[in-house]
Amino acid sequence: MSQYQKHFRNATFYRINLIALCGVLLGIGIYAPAQASSLSLLRPSPVAQTAPAQTSVSEFRVLVLLPVESTTVALQTHTTDFHLNYADGTLTLNVEALYRLKNSGNSLIIVPLKVTPIQADAQSAWPDNLSLLMGDQPLPLISAGQAQYTAQVQIAPGSTVDLNLTYTLTMDNTPLPTIKYPLAWLNQWPLDPQNGVSLRVGILPAPSINPDSWLPAMPADWRYTQPADGTQLGIKWLYDIQVPDQPIVFRFIHPARWQELQAAQQAATPGAAPAAFMRLGELLRQFYVDIPAASADSLIRERFYAQALAAYSAGLENVGSTGAPLDLAALHRGLAMLYRTRTIDAEGKVDFDYVALMAKEAELALQILPTNGDQATNDQRRELIQWQTEGLTAQLNAARQQRAWGDALRIVDQLAALPPGISGLESLTETRRSITVQQALEFLEQNNQAAAVALAGDEISDPTLLPPSEARPLFAHWHITTTIALKETRIEAAALPLPDRREQARKAVQTLINLWQMSETSGQSSTFALEESSTPERDAEPLRLLITLPAATTVAATAQKIPPDANWSLFRALLLQIAPRIEQESVWLRQRVNLSQSLDLRPAGEQWAAMASNLDREATQFEQQSAALNAPELTKAEDALRLRIQSANYRNAGQEWRNLAHNSWVMTTLTAPAGLQTLSRSWLVATTTPTQVLTLQSEALNIGRLMAVLVGSLIGLFLLAGTLWWLL
Repeated sequence: MSQYQKHFRNATFYRINLIALCGVLLGIGIYAPAQASSLSLLRPSPVAQTAPAQTSVSEFRVLVLLPVESTTVALQTHTTDFHLNYADGTLTLNVEALYRLKNSGNSLIIVPLKVTPIQADAQSAWPDNLSLLMGDQPLPLISAGQAQYTAQVQIAPGSTVDLNLTYTLTMDNTPLPTIKYPLAWLNQWPLDPQNGVSLRVGILPAPSINPDSWLPAMPADWRYTQPADGTQLGIKWLYDIQVPDQPIVFRFIHPARWQELQAAQQAATPGAAPAAFMRLGELLRQFYVDIPAASADSLIRERFYAQALAAYSAGLENVGSTGAPLDLAALHRGLAMLYRTRTIDAEGKVDFDYVALMAKEAELALQILPTNGDQATNDQRRELIQWQTEGLTAQLNAARQQRAWGDALRIVDQLAALPPGISGLESLTETRRSITVQQALEFLEQNNQAAAVALAGDEISDPTLLPPSEARPLFAHWHITTTIALKETRIEAAALPLPDRREQARKAVQTLINLWQMSETSGQSSTFALEESSTPERDAEPLRLLITLPAATTVAATAQKIPPDANWSLFRALLLQIAPRIEQESVWLRQRVNLSQSLDLRPAGEQWAAMASNLDREATQFEQQSAALNAPELTKAEDALRLRIQSANYRNAGQEWRNLAHNSWVMTTLTAPAGLQTLSRSWLVATTTPTQVLTLQSEALNIGRLMAVLVGSLIGLFLLAGTLWWLL
């Protein structure tokens, strides 16, 4: 086990030099971006379309022997030995696989077989020296197309046969050759119902493949194995009864790359030339890229990334004293390339933190590379400019998604500073204008129209983008106090106009009052008046409408003079319902008064809610029309933005109607005499309050009758006294 620990340490390169280790810690501490969410509202980032793809074939094309069709023949034993060899610069894998099949039946069975790769890969050649033996007798293999060979074997009743499959595979100079053997494929064979299956898999690398270059094998329950000659160290897995779900994975560094890595590690020492760190970083980056992101070796992959980051960072620390500017540019370019491999996460989403790091390193490299260099330098500049453009574009998309408008405008300026023909000046001008209008649109969606107009001007306040005047409320709220007495009804209405509609509201109220005064024919001294502050600093003061109606006045006639639009719904509903029922009853010296008023303001609230719903429905239609337009076309993008502004204006108007319903109320007070005092009771009724029957009862001495009784009693006393005096 101690030797395994040594392999793990060396295979993950903990022996990297001190400067690189410091770089690892620095890289882990500083460059650890969190996963960012993908964008849904903007165009796909070019980074997502141009992320580097893995092109080398790193896995050996392992073959398996399977039944062509369902059979009763069981797989009793399976062993596979992988012999890795490296000679004359060529890496080969010799495979020896044993399949022991058992016929438990009472009759001869002919089993059709197929030899097929676990993973078909068009870039891999068919193995060499392929043979299938039954004992010592070769079985003929017939090509079946689709990278398969077929054969057949006869098995006598109650007997077993041993089939030996051998072949040789050759691997190219891939950085991390991999043997992956998913044993779950063997489940296509029936298993012995009593004893299951016995499995052994062994991997025997040649001595020329240094054990320090092995990466940790999976699953971790392997054991060391060593042939009788003691010259070849290997590992093996043993299983009984059932097939494991986890595949066998053995990955190692190619011997040629291992030698290069050893040389690079020895060269990358404190004070060494930046090119040495650049070479070490490139090797480690290739190892990192060669391991799939979703593989079981993700921890090893991340360590390769951290060590590559450390190598580049250590090179940058040394370049000041020992390197030329081009060396510095190469290291920044290497970091940009490393970050670029992480711009797309395992789920295919753009990681904007790494995008920003890539763009920053590309910019640093461009600042150093000469603008008029040789062909190779110019090619590097074009590549770096493309990376920087991709990075800035992705950051711009993220900033717009997050509504970070200041950052978005800053990134637009950075894109505009790139060489002509890269970013598209006309497109950036339109983008800058679009961001400005979108920022104003956000203010508008927050119902901050003043800020929106200040930022985008006429594009926000265009009258053609506003709802019709009759569809917008004049007032922010109605606060009405109604006092109903036996002789008159007094109404004090405080109506707060919306900031941009105060003058319209004032004219509407004054027009209504003039109409009432001109049509006043009751002769009952009804009064109508408007009170308003004339000082500009008190524009937030409500308009105060005062009305007094004698008890004999027909209130319905007054209500009919109110305009029919929704702005007056509450006031109209109140006036139409004011008809207090007064009952007075005198019993001897006591007087009873019953005063009642029925009140239901829900029709006003329902009308305001209907206005809001209609505006929301129209706003939704505008949003759907905006989404249906083809945004990449500038003219249609302009129309789409105008539709969004129009939608926001309509939604704001709908919210104003809801606010009006929520903030409006009527305070009703009933008053009635109670002897020498006045009895009163108040109710607060909102636009959502169910029908209320307001009732006030008072009972007290009838002062008039009491005075009459007293006067009559005094007169009677005087008459009685006079009569007695006369009789005397």
